[in-house]
Amino acid sequence: MIRLDQKTLQSVYPPMPDDCAGRLTRLLHALPREKEVPMKRNLFRVALIAALILAALCTAAYALTRPAVIDWLLPASAPASPQLTSTAQDIHTESTLDGVTVRLTGLVYDGTQLAFSYEAEVADPAQPALVLLSSDLTVAGQPVGVPHYVTNASDARLVPSPHLDVLPVQRNPLPGGGWSNTIDEPLTGMVTGEAFFDVYRPEKGFAVLIPADSDFYDEGIDGEYRAELDDALATLRSFPDVLLVDGSEDIVFIDDHEDDAEIWAARGYTVLGQSGRVIFPVDDPRCHVMQTARIAVPFAFDADNAFACDFSGTVFTRADCTVQVEQLLLTPLVTRVHVRLIPAENTEASARALAEACGPFTLTDGSGLPVTYSEMDTMYSMYPTVACRDGQWLVRYLEDLPGLQEFPASIGFTVQSGDLARFDLPTAE
Repeated sequence: MIRLDQKTLQSVYPPMPDDCAGRLTRLLHALPREKEVPMKRNLFRVALIAALILAALCTAAYALTRPAVIDWLLPASAPASPQLTSTAQDIHTESTLDGVTVRLTGLVYDGTQLAFSYEAEVADPAQPALVLLSSDLTVAGQPVGVPHYVTNASDARLVPSPHLDVLPVQRNPLPGGGWSNTIDEPLTGMVTGEAFFDVYRPEKGFAVLIPADSDFYDEGIDGEYRAELDDALATLRSFPDVLLVDGSEDIVFIDDHEDDAEIWAARGYTVLGQSGRVIFPVDDPRCHVMQTARIAVPFAFDADNAFACDFSGTVFTRADCTVQVEQLLLTPLVTRVHVRLIPAENTEASARALAEACGPFTLTDGSGLPVTYSEMDTMYSMYPTVACRDGQWLVRYLEDLPGLQEFPASIGFTVQSGDLARFDLPTAE
Protein backbone atom coordinates (compact mmCIF):
# COMPACT_ATOMS: atom_id res chain seq x y z
CA MET A 1 0.00 0.00 0.00
CA ILE A 2 1.29 3.48 -0.89
CA ARG A 3 0.78 6.11 1.79
CA LEU A 4 0.89 9.80 0.91
CA ASP A 5 1.09 12.34 3.70
CA GLN A 6 -0.34 15.84 3.37
CA LYS A 7 2.98 17.40 2.32
CA THR A 8 3.42 14.82 -0.45
CA LEU A 9 -0.10 15.34 -1.71
CA GLN A 10 0.45 19.10 -1.88
CA SER A 11 3.52 18.54 -4.02
CA VAL A 12 1.69 16.17 -6.39
CA TYR A 13 -1.06 18.58 -7.43
CA PRO A 14 -0.47 22.24 -8.32
CA PRO A 15 -2.35 24.89 -6.36
CA MET A 16 -5.84 25.61 -7.59
CA PRO A 17 -6.10 28.98 -9.38
CA ASP A 18 -7.47 31.72 -7.11
CA ASP A 19 -10.50 32.39 -9.30
CA CYS A 20 -11.41 28.69 -9.36
CA ALA A 21 -10.94 28.36 -5.60
CA GLY A 22 -13.07 31.46 -5.07
CA ARG A 23 -15.91 30.12 -7.20
CA LEU A 24 -15.91 26.83 -5.33
CA THR A 25 -15.88 28.59 -1.96
CA ARG A 26 -18.77 30.87 -2.94
CA LEU A 27 -20.73 27.89 -4.23
CA LEU A 28 -20.23 25.94 -1.02
CA HIS A 29 -21.24 28.95 1.09
CA ALA A 30 -24.36 29.33 -1.00
CA LEU A 31 -25.55 25.80 -0.23
CA PRO A 32 -28.23 25.41 2.49
CA ARG A 33 -26.85 25.41 6.05
CA GLU A 34 -30.01 24.93 8.16
CA LYS A 35 -29.69 22.41 10.97
CA GLU A 36 -32.83 20.57 10.04
CA VAL A 37 -32.15 19.64 6.42
CA PRO A 38 -33.75 16.51 5.03
CA MET A 39 -31.43 13.56 4.51
CA LYS A 40 -31.67 13.77 0.71
CA ARG A 41 -30.39 17.35 0.75
CA ASN A 42 -27.49 16.34 2.97
CA LEU A 43 -26.64 13.53 0.61
CA PHE A 44 -26.85 15.92 -2.31
CA ARG A 45 -24.51 18.35 -0.59
CA VAL A 46 -21.97 15.60 0.13
CA ALA A 47 -22.18 14.33 -3.44
CA LEU A 48 -21.74 17.83 -4.86
CA ILE A 49 -18.70 18.53 -2.69
CA ALA A 50 -17.18 15.19 -3.69
CA ALA A 51 -17.81 15.95 -7.37
CA LEU A 52 -16.21 19.38 -7.07
CA ILE A 53 -13.15 17.98 -5.35
CA LEU A 54 -12.86 15.20 -7.94
CA ALA A 55 -13.15 17.70 -10.79
CA ALA A 56 -10.42 19.87 -9.29
CA LEU A 57 -8.11 16.89 -8.81
CA CYS A 58 -8.77 15.62 -12.33
CA THR A 59 -8.02 19.06 -13.78
CA ALA A 60 -4.77 19.25 -11.84
CA ALA A 61 -3.81 15.71 -12.79
CA TYR A 62 -4.53 16.44 -16.48
CA ALA A 63 -2.34 19.55 -16.32
CA LEU A 64 0.44 17.40 -14.93
CA THR A 65 0.05 14.54 -17.41
CA ARG A 66 -0.60 16.47 -20.65
CA PRO A 67 2.63 16.21 -22.66
CA ALA A 68 4.61 19.43 -23.01
CA VAL A 69 4.57 19.20 -26.79
CA ILE A 70 0.75 19.36 -26.77
CA ASP A 71 0.90 22.44 -24.55
CA TRP A 72 3.11 24.05 -27.18
CA LEU A 73 0.93 22.97 -30.12
CA LEU A 74 -2.45 23.89 -28.63
CA PRO A 75 -3.85 26.61 -26.39
CA ALA A 76 -4.35 25.52 -22.79
CA SER A 77 -8.13 25.54 -23.26
CA ALA A 78 -8.06 23.40 -26.43
CA PRO A 79 -8.50 19.64 -26.01
CA ALA A 80 -6.14 17.34 -27.88
CA SER A 81 -7.50 14.66 -30.17
CA PRO A 82 -7.07 11.05 -28.99
CA GLN A 83 -4.69 10.50 -31.91
CA LEU A 84 -2.52 13.47 -30.94
CA THR A 85 -2.50 12.39 -27.32
CA SER A 86 -1.53 8.83 -28.17
CA THR A 87 1.31 9.88 -30.49
CA ALA A 88 2.79 12.55 -28.19
CA GLN A 89 5.92 11.32 -26.44
CA ASP A 90 7.64 12.80 -23.40
CA ILE A 91 11.35 13.45 -23.83
CA HIS A 92 13.81 14.24 -21.06
CA THR A 93 17.20 15.17 -22.48
CA GLU A 94 19.29 18.32 -22.12
CA SER A 95 22.66 19.90 -22.84
CA THR A 96 24.45 22.90 -21.31
CA LEU A 97 27.02 25.36 -22.69
CA ASP A 98 27.94 28.96 -21.79
CA GLY A 99 25.62 28.92 -18.78
CA VAL A 100 22.58 28.04 -20.92
CA THR A 101 20.70 24.75 -20.66
CA VAL A 102 18.35 23.59 -23.40
CA ARG A 103 16.17 20.56 -22.77
CA LEU A 104 13.77 18.81 -25.10
CA THR A 105 10.48 18.06 -23.35
CA GLY A 106 8.21 16.35 -25.89
CA LEU A 107 7.80 15.17 -29.46
CA VAL A 108 5.17 14.03 -31.95
CA TYR A 109 6.03 12.04 -35.09
CA ASP A 110 3.15 11.62 -37.54
CA GLY A 111 4.94 9.58 -40.20
CA THR A 112 6.09 12.57 -42.26
CA GLN A 113 7.40 15.20 -39.84
CA LEU A 114 8.24 16.00 -36.23
CA ALA A 115 6.83 18.56 -33.84
CA PHE A 116 8.83 19.06 -30.66
CA SER A 117 8.86 21.22 -27.54
CA TYR A 118 11.82 22.53 -25.57
CA GLU A 119 12.89 24.82 -22.73
CA ALA A 120 15.83 27.24 -22.62
CA GLU A 121 17.20 28.27 -19.23
CA VAL A 122 20.08 30.48 -18.10
CA ALA A 123 21.94 29.59 -14.90
CA ASP A 124 22.26 33.25 -13.88
CA PRO A 125 18.99 35.16 -14.47
CA ALA A 126 20.91 38.44 -14.05
CA GLN A 127 22.88 37.60 -17.21
CA PRO A 128 20.23 37.15 -19.93
CA ALA A 129 21.15 35.53 -23.23
CA LEU A 130 19.57 35.24 -26.66
CA VAL A 131 18.67 31.67 -27.64
CA LEU A 132 17.73 30.64 -31.18
CA LEU A 133 16.50 27.30 -32.48
CA SER A 134 18.84 26.43 -35.34
CA SER A 135 17.59 25.46 -38.77
CA ASP A 136 19.77 22.35 -38.48
CA LEU A 137 18.05 19.17 -37.34
CA THR A 138 19.12 15.58 -37.89
CA VAL A 139 16.91 12.49 -37.71
CA ALA A 140 18.20 8.93 -38.09
CA GLY A 141 21.61 10.34 -38.99
CA GLN A 142 20.24 12.37 -41.92
CA PRO A 143 19.89 16.16 -42.17
CA VAL A 144 16.20 17.04 -42.07
CA GLY A 145 16.23 20.68 -41.08
CA VAL A 146 13.65 23.09 -39.71
CA PRO A 147 11.43 25.18 -42.07
CA HIS A 148 12.40 28.82 -42.53
CA TYR A 149 9.00 29.95 -41.23
CA VAL A 150 9.68 28.18 -37.92
CA THR A 151 13.06 29.72 -37.20
CA ASN A 152 15.11 32.52 -38.69
CA ALA A 153 17.66 35.02 -37.48
CA SER A 154 14.90 37.32 -36.19
CA ASP A 155 13.48 34.71 -33.84
CA ALA A 156 16.21 34.79 -31.18
CA ARG A 157 14.51 35.13 -27.79
CA LEU A 158 15.79 36.68 -24.59
CA VAL A 159 16.01 34.35 -21.60
CA PRO A 160 14.70 35.18 -19.01
CA SER A 161 11.88 36.47 -21.19
CA PRO A 162 9.89 39.66 -20.44
CA HIS A 163 7.03 38.70 -22.78
CA LEU A 164 3.44 39.31 -21.75
CA ASP A 165 1.28 36.32 -20.94
CA VAL A 166 -1.33 35.16 -18.47
CA LEU A 167 0.29 34.75 -15.08
CA PRO A 168 2.12 32.73 -13.92
CA VAL A 169 4.54 33.01 -16.86
CA GLN A 170 7.50 30.77 -17.56
CA ARG A 171 10.33 33.23 -18.04
CA ASN A 172 13.32 31.08 -17.09
CA PRO A 173 13.16 28.42 -18.38
CA LEU A 174 11.43 29.81 -21.46
CA PRO A 175 9.31 27.22 -23.32
CA GLY A 176 9.26 26.95 -27.09
CA GLY A 177 8.85 24.49 -29.90
CA GLY A 178 9.56 23.71 -33.53
CA TRP A 179 8.75 21.57 -36.56
CA SER A 180 10.91 19.53 -38.86
CA ASN A 181 10.84 19.63 -42.61
CA THR A 182 9.09 16.71 -44.31
CA ILE A 183 10.86 13.41 -43.69
CA ASP A 184 10.63 11.52 -46.97
CA GLU A 185 11.77 8.10 -45.82
CA PRO A 186 9.36 6.34 -43.40
CA LEU A 187 10.86 5.68 -39.98
CA THR A 188 10.31 2.60 -37.83
CA GLY A 189 11.27 1.55 -34.33
CA MET A 190 13.41 3.66 -32.02
CA VAL A 191 14.97 6.58 -33.88
CA THR A 192 17.61 9.03 -32.69
CA GLY A 193 18.10 12.64 -33.69
CA GLU A 194 19.76 15.87 -32.69
CA ALA A 195 18.44 19.42 -32.41
CA PHE A 196 20.68 22.48 -32.28
CA PHE A 197 20.37 25.81 -30.50
CA ASP A 198 22.56 28.90 -30.86
CA VAL A 199 23.43 31.18 -27.93
CA TYR A 200 24.24 34.85 -28.48
CA ARG A 201 25.63 37.47 -26.11
CA PRO A 202 25.73 41.24 -26.74
CA GLU A 203 29.03 42.83 -27.69
CA LYS A 204 28.27 45.84 -25.48
CA GLY A 205 24.88 45.41 -23.85
CA PHE A 206 21.13 45.20 -24.44
CA ALA A 207 19.00 48.27 -25.06
CA VAL A 208 15.27 47.61 -24.73
CA LEU A 209 13.06 50.09 -26.59
CA ILE A 210 9.81 50.79 -24.79
CA PRO A 211 7.45 53.04 -26.78
CA ALA A 212 6.19 56.13 -25.01
CA ASP A 213 2.61 54.92 -25.53
CA SER A 214 3.33 51.44 -24.13
CA ASP A 215 0.66 49.88 -21.95
CA PHE A 216 3.37 49.63 -19.28
CA TYR A 217 2.60 53.24 -18.35
CA ASP A 218 -1.14 53.38 -18.90
CA GLU A 219 -2.47 54.15 -15.42
CA GLY A 220 -5.98 53.36 -16.56
CA ILE A 221 -5.17 49.65 -16.87
CA ASP A 222 -5.83 47.49 -13.83
CA GLY A 223 -6.78 43.94 -12.92
CA GLU A 224 -5.12 40.87 -14.38
CA TYR A 225 -3.65 42.69 -17.36
CA ARG A 226 -2.08 45.27 -15.01
CA ALA A 227 -0.48 42.40 -13.09
CA GLU A 228 0.89 40.93 -16.34
CA LEU A 229 2.34 44.29 -17.38
CA ASP A 230 3.96 44.85 -13.98
CA ASP A 231 5.42 41.36 -13.98
CA ALA A 232 6.98 41.82 -17.43
CA LEU A 233 8.38 45.23 -16.46
CA ALA A 234 9.79 43.80 -13.24
CA THR A 235 11.62 41.18 -15.29
CA LEU A 236 13.24 43.89 -17.43
CA ARG A 237 14.21 45.88 -14.35
CA SER A 238 15.84 42.81 -12.81
CA PHE A 239 18.62 42.82 -15.43
CA PRO A 240 21.46 44.96 -14.02
CA ASP A 241 23.20 45.60 -17.36
CA VAL A 242 20.17 46.14 -19.60
CA LEU A 243 19.37 49.70 -20.61
CA LEU A 244 15.66 50.46 -20.75
CA VAL A 245 15.22 53.19 -23.33
CA ASP A 246 12.16 55.25 -22.55
CA GLY A 247 10.87 58.78 -22.08
CA SER A 248 9.53 57.90 -18.64
CA GLU A 249 11.44 59.30 -15.67
CA ASP A 250 10.94 56.19 -13.55
CA ILE A 251 13.01 54.16 -16.01
CA VAL A 252 15.80 56.01 -17.79
CA PHE A 253 15.25 59.53 -19.06
CA ILE A 254 16.36 59.65 -22.67
CA ASP A 255 15.85 62.45 -25.20
CA ASP A 256 12.50 61.65 -26.82
CA HIS A 257 14.09 61.92 -30.25
CA GLU A 258 16.70 59.27 -29.50
CA ASP A 259 14.53 56.20 -29.00
CA ASP A 260 15.07 54.92 -32.53
CA ALA A 261 16.55 51.44 -33.02
CA GLU A 262 19.07 52.64 -35.61
CA ILE A 263 20.49 55.23 -33.21
CA TRP A 264 20.97 52.74 -30.38
CA ALA A 265 22.42 50.15 -32.74
CA ALA A 266 24.89 52.81 -33.95
CA ARG A 267 25.96 53.19 -30.32
CA GLY A 268 26.86 49.50 -30.26
CA TYR A 269 23.88 48.15 -28.33
CA THR A 270 21.93 45.01 -29.13
CA VAL A 271 18.45 46.48 -29.55
CA LEU A 272 15.39 44.57 -28.33
CA GLY A 273 11.68 45.21 -28.31
CA GLN A 274 9.87 45.26 -24.97
CA SER A 275 8.91 41.57 -25.43
CA GLY A 276 12.60 40.60 -25.58
CA ARG A 277 12.83 39.95 -29.32
CA VAL A 278 15.66 41.36 -31.39
CA ILE A 279 14.92 44.36 -33.61
CA PHE A 280 17.68 43.40 -36.04
CA PRO A 281 18.33 39.73 -36.93
CA VAL A 282 21.29 38.15 -35.18
CA ASP A 283 23.07 37.77 -38.52
CA ASP A 284 22.74 41.53 -39.15
CA PRO A 285 25.87 43.53 -38.16
CA ARG A 286 23.58 46.09 -36.51
CA CYS A 287 22.53 43.46 -33.94
CA HIS A 288 26.00 43.56 -32.31
CA VAL A 289 26.01 40.02 -30.91
CA MET A 290 28.58 37.25 -30.60
CA GLN A 291 27.63 33.60 -30.95
CA THR A 292 29.09 32.06 -27.81
CA ALA A 293 27.77 28.52 -28.08
CA ARG A 294 25.98 25.97 -30.25
CA ILE A 295 24.12 23.52 -28.06
CA ALA A 296 23.43 20.07 -29.51
CA VAL A 297 20.58 18.25 -27.78
CA PRO A 298 20.21 14.55 -28.68
CA PHE A 299 16.83 12.82 -28.53
CA ALA A 300 15.18 9.49 -29.25
CA PHE A 301 11.59 8.55 -30.07
CA ASP A 302 9.45 5.60 -31.09
CA ALA A 303 8.52 6.04 -34.75
CA ASP A 304 6.00 3.20 -34.55
CA ASN A 305 3.79 5.53 -32.51
CA ALA A 306 2.86 7.49 -35.66
CA PHE A 307 -0.77 7.75 -36.79
CA ALA A 308 -1.74 8.79 -40.32
CA CYS A 309 -4.43 8.17 -42.93
CA ASP A 310 -3.04 8.61 -46.45
CA PHE A 311 -5.30 8.55 -49.50
CA SER A 312 -2.80 10.07 -51.93
CA GLY A 313 -2.74 8.82 -55.52
CA THR A 314 -6.42 7.92 -55.88
CA VAL A 315 -8.41 8.90 -58.98
CA PHE A 316 -12.18 9.34 -59.52
CA THR A 317 -13.88 9.77 -62.88
CA ARG A 318 -16.94 12.02 -63.17
CA ALA A 319 -18.95 13.24 -66.13
CA ASP A 320 -17.60 16.79 -65.92
CA CYS A 321 -14.06 16.09 -64.73
CA THR A 322 -11.47 13.65 -63.47
CA VAL A 323 -10.59 14.02 -59.78
CA GLN A 324 -6.92 13.35 -59.10
CA VAL A 325 -6.10 13.16 -55.39
CA GLU A 326 -2.41 14.01 -55.57
CA GLN A 327 -2.24 14.13 -51.76
CA LEU A 328 -4.76 13.75 -48.98
CA LEU A 329 -2.89 13.10 -45.75
CA LEU A 330 -4.62 13.19 -42.37
CA THR A 331 -2.44 13.15 -39.24
CA PRO A 332 -2.73 14.59 -35.73
CA LEU A 333 -0.37 17.39 -36.81
CA VAL A 334 -1.47 18.32 -40.30
CA THR A 335 -4.13 17.84 -42.96
CA ARG A 336 -2.53 18.10 -46.40
CA VAL A 337 -4.82 18.55 -49.40
CA HIS A 338 -3.65 18.59 -53.02
CA VAL A 339 -6.49 17.76 -55.41
CA ARG A 340 -6.59 18.39 -59.16
CA LEU A 341 -9.75 18.52 -61.26
CA ILE A 342 -9.17 17.86 -64.95
CA PRO A 343 -12.16 19.25 -66.93
CA ALA A 344 -13.75 17.02 -69.54
CA GLU A 345 -12.94 19.66 -72.17
CA ASN A 346 -9.35 20.91 -72.14
CA THR A 347 -10.02 24.64 -72.42
CA GLU A 348 -9.49 27.59 -70.13
CA ALA A 349 -13.18 28.39 -70.25
CA SER A 350 -14.11 24.87 -69.12
CA ALA A 351 -11.59 25.00 -66.29
CA ARG A 352 -12.88 28.35 -65.06
CA ALA A 353 -16.49 27.21 -65.30
CA LEU A 354 -15.59 24.10 -63.29
CA ALA A 355 -13.86 26.19 -60.63
CA GLU A 356 -16.88 28.48 -60.42
CA ALA A 357 -19.28 25.54 -60.11
CA CYS A 358 -17.21 23.79 -57.43
CA GLY A 359 -16.18 26.80 -55.36
CA PRO A 360 -14.36 26.33 -52.04
CA PHE A 361 -13.83 22.84 -50.66
CA THR A 362 -14.74 21.48 -47.25
CA LEU A 363 -13.66 18.25 -45.61
CA THR A 364 -16.78 16.63 -44.16
CA ASP A 365 -17.60 13.71 -41.90
CA GLY A 366 -20.03 10.88 -42.62
CA SER A 367 -23.00 13.13 -41.84
CA GLY A 368 -21.84 15.77 -44.29
CA LEU A 369 -20.81 18.17 -41.54
CA PRO A 370 -17.49 20.03 -41.68
CA VAL A 371 -14.70 18.35 -39.74
CA THR A 372 -13.11 20.19 -36.81
CA TYR A 373 -9.44 21.09 -36.72
CA SER A 374 -7.07 21.45 -33.83
CA GLU A 375 -6.36 25.03 -32.86
CA MET A 376 -2.86 25.23 -34.30
CA ASP A 377 -1.66 28.51 -35.79
CA THR A 378 -2.10 28.51 -39.57
CA MET A 379 -3.37 30.52 -42.50
CA TYR A 380 -5.30 28.88 -45.29
CA SER A 381 -7.78 29.33 -48.13
CA MET A 382 -10.28 26.75 -49.36
CA TYR A 383 -10.72 28.31 -52.81
CA PRO A 384 -9.40 26.73 -56.03
CA THR A 385 -6.99 28.16 -58.56
CA VAL A 386 -7.03 27.64 -62.32
CA ALA A 387 -3.76 26.80 -64.06
CA CYS A 388 -2.35 25.30 -67.23
CA ARG A 389 0.31 22.61 -66.79
CA ASP A 390 2.03 21.08 -69.85
CA GLY A 391 -0.85 22.11 -72.06
CA GLN A 392 -3.54 20.78 -69.72
CA TRP A 393 -6.00 23.16 -68.07
CA LEU A 394 -6.93 22.17 -64.53
CA VAL A 395 -8.51 23.31 -61.30
CA ARG A 396 -6.25 22.91 -58.30
CA TYR A 397 -6.92 22.78 -54.56
CA LEU A 398 -3.70 22.99 -52.57
CA GLU A 399 -3.66 23.61 -48.83
CA ASP A 400 -2.02 22.62 -45.56
CA LEU A 401 -4.51 22.66 -42.68
CA PRO A 402 -4.17 21.85 -38.97
CA GLY A 403 -4.55 18.27 -37.79
CA LEU A 404 -8.06 17.02 -37.18
CA GLN A 405 -9.61 17.48 -33.77
CA GLU A 406 -11.64 14.33 -34.36
CA PHE A 407 -11.13 11.55 -36.91
CA PRO A 408 -14.57 10.52 -38.25
CA ALA A 409 -15.51 7.14 -39.71
CA SER A 410 -15.30 8.62 -43.20
CA ILE A 411 -14.13 11.87 -44.71
CA GLY A 412 -15.33 13.57 -47.88
CA PHE A 413 -13.75 16.13 -50.18
CA THR A 414 -16.84 18.25 -50.61
CA VAL A 415 -17.56 21.27 -52.83
CA GLN A 416 -20.66 23.32 -53.56
CA SER A 417 -22.12 20.59 -55.76
CA GLY A 418 -21.48 17.76 -53.26
CA ASP A 419 -18.81 15.14 -52.60
CA LEU A 420 -16.10 14.84 -55.23
CA ALA A 421 -14.49 11.98 -53.26
CA ARG A 422 -15.12 10.16 -50.00
CA PHE A 423 -12.87 7.83 -48.02
CA ASP A 424 -13.38 5.45 -45.13
CA LEU A 425 -10.84 5.97 -42.38
CA PRO A 426 -9.22 2.68 -41.41
CA THR A 427 -8.83 3.67 -37.78
CA ALA A 428 -11.57 5.90 -36.42
CA GLU A 429 -11.68 6.91 -32.76
